[in-house]
Amino acid sequence: MKKVIAISSACILLLTVFLTGCQVRSKGNIATNSNQNNASMNAKVSENNTSVVSSTASSPDTSEDLTELEESPTPEEMSYKTDASKLIEVIEETHASFAVQKAPKDYAQAKEDYINAINDNTSLEEFKQLTKKFLAVFQDGHTHMRYSQEGPFAKLNCMADGKNIYLQNEEGEITTARLIKLGGVSVEKIAQLVDEYYPAENESARNLIHSFQILEQHNLELAGCEFTADGILAEIEDNGVRSVQIIPFVSYEETSRSQIYQYDAVPIESCRMDDIYYIDMNSCMIEEDLMKEQLNQLHTALEDGITKYIIDVRNNDGGYSDNCIAILNELGMSIPEYGFTLRYSPLVAKTRQITQTTGFDTYSRLLSCAKPNDAISLVVLTNEYTFSAATMLGVYVQDGKLGTVIGRKSANAPSCYSDNVIYQMEYSGCYVQIASSYLLRPDRNANQDTLVPDIETELGEDSLKRAIAFLNGENNSDK
Repeated sequence: MKKVIAISSACILLLTVFLTGCQVRSKGNIATNSNQNNASMNAKVSENNTSVVSSTASSPDTSEDLTELEESPTPEEMSYKTDASKLIEVIEETHASFAVQKAPKDYAQAKEDYINAINDNTSLEEFKQLTKKFLAVFQDGHTHMRYSQEGPFAKLNCMADGKNIYLQNEEGEITTARLIKLGGVSVEKIAQLVDEYYPAENESARNLIHSFQILEQHNLELAGCEFTADGILAEIEDNGVRSVQIIPFVSYEETSRSQIYQYDAVPIESCRMDDIYYIDMNSCMIEEDLMKEQLNQLHTALEDGITKYIIDVRNNDGGYSDNCIAILNELGMSIPEYGFTLRYSPLVAKTRQITQTTGFDTYSRLLSCAKPNDAISLVVLTNEYTFSAATMLGVYVQDGKLGTVIGRKSANAPSCYSDNVIYQMEYSGCYVQIASSYLLRPDRNANQDTLVPDIETELGEDSLKRAIAFLNGENNSDK
């Protein structure tokens, strides 16, 4: 089972600590791919909106090859400005927003500001910050700089809830203490600056960004905060009483955030909790043999007559949605289908090893193909750190009425950009992840920006306990 803790995070660098397979552990890393198995989609719509039948209506491979494009400037001509100009070109021919007519209204100004801010005196660190600010205009959790070093960070554990930023105790539990100022600057002002550099798809994502990025030293410098020889002064209010503490800075590796997603964590485990079968889905990136093993165990549980199931995708940063679909199929359920617009570009073609370099394909969303299993009671647990393919699992279940979603709102919008390709800028060497497709949640009448759980838990509440009580027929009306 998972332990709910509210640890700060930034946007797509989602975090969290949990118990898996009924044992304590941590997990994860950056949200990468959010694949949908569209093999069953037969209606393919071309750019002129003419419906055609396609035998290739399937989700593309979402490998993350680090790709450089051709026709680069000579070494003598290269600079941070040429990097920026080339990135803009790649973004405009690759990012799905330009195919679905959702290019940000402020894009032209953001592009102009990006280019104009770069000069011969621009440092590499300044260039990275300018690039982050430019990319943030898309408000897309799948489009951002990769492998960007951050830190150090003020050594505080906190969780934002709207304008309030609450401190956490050593166990990760939310306290009544609120962070008011850092280095003499209000956290509200610091948060406003942070918003310029980090994309957020919804309010939940914005809370995660505020929870962690207001602690980053460079962000604090940009906000005009003052520092001490030993760190930074934090003004804290608890039940009307204000106090000041000196908070030291630590490296990213020393923060609680770094303990949330770990690549060496087992991506999926399961166990029986009395008459409930619990699947702890730590990641959607699961090797074939392990997935087969888990599906066999699930099949055995079904044969043994178990009818209550929990799939826990809290703190799951995504991967391949095919694995989520396989679990639902094993439970005797059929999913609704996302709408899907896939854009082609030279970068996409080189990454995917295909020939088409322009245009896009659009697939229709379909709700009517969903089929529940009335003999099964299914709960999916989500929280702020549920992202990408893990969010899709919750959407499948909610839109298809396959079960009940319990927990907290995901930081990933149900209708979102996806299918990432990686571009490396030549002069700076910086990597940028770009989303080349756009997903539409199956239910067009549902909230497109936020996966709102059917039963929403309070900040810090144990969603697993709530789920067990729900499956056992106890009073669990939504608050």
